[in-house]
Order: sequence, then structure tokens, then C-alpha cells
Amino acid sequence: MERGGLIPLRNSAGLSAALLVCALPAAAHAASCDTYVGQTLTPQTFAAAVAKVAGLPAKAKGETAAQYEARKAAAFASNSGPLIIAKEPEGQKYFEYDAAAQKLGIVEYAFHNKYFNEKDAFAAAGYPDTAKTSTNFVAVIEQVEKTVAPPSAATASAPKQLGKLHLTSKVIFERPAPYNENDWVTHLFPAAAPKPHYAGTSPMTPAEATALTPKLKLAYVVEPKAPYFLAGRLKYSATPHLDKVDIAEDFQILVADFQCGLVLTDAGKVLGAYPTE
Repeated sequence: MERGGLIPLRNSAGLSAALLVCALPAAAHAASCDTYVGQTLTPQTFAAAVAKVAGLPAKAKGETAAQYEARKAAAFASNSGPLIIAKEPEGQKYFEYDAAAQKLGIVEYAFHNKYFNEKDAFAAAGYPDTAKTSTNFVAVIEQVEKTVAPPSAATASAPKQLGKLHLTSKVIFERPAPYNENDWVTHLFPAAAPKPHYAGTSPMTPAEATALTPKLKLAYVVEPKAPYFLAGRLKYSATPHLDKVDIAEDFQILVADFQCGLVLTDAGKVLGAYPTE
């Protein structure tokens, strides 16, 4: 479900001491992303990145919240360094080539442009206070829509039937972001604040742009933090005068600090690495 633009999202829990990520000055953060350029990487799928935590038993009777969070932290602790998670581009229209400057501009929407109701999702997963402000980011890594039943018009023998839609959403949710009172959008990539909202650019000849752009891949570099991983189901009943479908959504959320967005060739070579807020 596309959201058609960037919407500021909501607040998350504090960092775990086991996986504390120190805030870097902007220049240092950018430099750390630059180290990825030129490397050949194999980003993980979302499922592979959260496999150890997703497979943990649910909070047991008598287990405290702190003990449960410690189990999830321990499952991530074996990771050596940040997670690099693959993300399919939201559309080719978000890759804009400037032939005169010989560079490819990556519009921020290529990285995240699908809607997810993180406030209701956190409440459904038992964390109602985790997502309730308006200065966070959420990136939908995968979202599959399946029509369970299409809507049907009323007939002489049967009333109008609303359709049913099932969503499967896998998302990354991040910390509060700096708020700019002059810009209603809070940008995941600081470089994207001015139009044309480029997360970054990559030098490229016209021939390279023609050959590479249709096959470009994206990835996020992230560091997990408490409460690490949540899963559950949301249900939305259709309102006849507004919506034509009932929606059920199964979701998985990785809570993490975004560090960089990567642009890669289909062979995994990193062409650009853009720092996040």
C-alpha cells in the first residue's frame, strides 16, 4: 500500500546496553557509510536477519519483561557488526539520471514509500507506549497484498459484499528523528531535505546508467535495539462509505537504528552509501 510521500512516524524504546549505538557526528556518520562504496556485498533478507529472534518462544508466564527483552538481545548479540538488509526499490521512477552531470540521483522514496500503521501495530504487539509521537521512521522492507475476496455489487438476491484483503508486512522501525519546523516531512536521509529529495547521487556514464539502472538493488545498514523484534496481526473493518475491503495484516517489526542506505548493482557492488539521520 503506497503512501505517496514521506510521513513522519513514531517514537521507539531506548537502546539496550548490549547493543548500544553511540551517536556519531554527521561527518563521522557519513564517513562510516563511505567505507561501503566499492565493496561487493550480499545483503540479508529480512527473514534471515530476524530468524534467531523470530524463532524465540513468546514471553513465558512468570517471565519479566526485562528477562524477555534480554533473551531477544542475546539472540542478536552473536551478530558481528550491523545488519545489512536487502530492500527492493519502490520503483524505477525514483532513479533519475542527469546526463549533463553524469550522475544518478536516488530519490528518497526509492527506499521507503509504503504505508504501515506502526502505532496500532505496537499496541497490538503489547508495546502501546513505544510508537506514539510523530518523529520516527518506518521502512517497509516487504509488503505482500493478497485479495482474499473481491467486492461485489448488490443484486436482486444478495446484498453488496465488501472485499477482503490480506497484507503481510515486514518493516524496520527507528528512533526519534530531528524535527525541522520548516519542513512537515522528517527525512530519513538528511541530504533529501531539499528538492529533488535525493538520498544521494552516484557518478555514472550514460552507458552505465542504461545498463545498470534497471537492475539496481537497495539495502539498509541497521543496528538492532530494544525491543528488537515484534510480531502480530492487525484487523481493519471496512467502512462502507469509505473503504471497500476488510483488511487483515500480519506484521513483523525489526526495531533498529538506521545507519546507511546502500545502492548496489545486481552483482552486489556498492555504488553509493548514503548516511541517515
